[in-house]
Amino acid sequence: TETPIWQWITYIYLTGFILFAILFAIRITSLIMLFRSSKKYTWKKYRVAESEKGHGSFSFFHFIFLGQASEMSEQEKEDVLIHEEVHAQKIHSFDIVLSNVLGILFWFNPILHLYRNSLVQIHEFEADARSVEGRDVNAYCSLLARVALQSNGYPLASHFTNSLTLKRINMMKTVRKKIKQWKVATVSISIMIVFFVVA
Repeated sequence: TETPIWQWITYIYLTGFILFAILFAIRITSLIMLFRSSKKYTWKKYRVAESEKGHGSFSFFHFIFLGQASEMSEQEKEDVLIHEEVHAQKIHSFDIVLSNVLGILFWFNPILHLYRNSLVQIHEFEADARSVEGRDVNAYCSLLARVALQSNGYPLASHFTNSLTLKRINMMKTVRKKIKQWKVATVSISIMIVFFVVA
């Protein structure tokens, strides 16, 4: 007898679900292993883990990871920590973890991948904007450009550097300019529409 089409679809869905769930577990495990193998200390109310690995700098909830820490000055470390502090305060990691969980459940939906990328962009723009308040924007952009080539292999985290570097620099160059109210309204409505489509 022929296997019903919905049975094949179920098999395919479960296979994708299991594979993405395993990948998610591997990513969580790699973060734990990195934290254990790093030099740890407390900065404000956050746990900072420094290492010489080329994974870049990123945060995961109240944990901040600094890669190639010996190549950064104390001021550069402070700048990175302030940036990652914004991610932690806004609980951006929860958004990323939630989007990854949805990605496991609905791995066949390409819109989720686009939504997750947009979410990461918004997180980085917000963190950059708050990080440069009352600070030297040019110096911050120089730091961002200098460490942009550092690799990062932790998709669950909020990264200080990623492929959005040029967009982020351009955004910070105009961050002090007044944004018209209709632009803010347009962006807000667009985000709501995207969320409705994904839901």
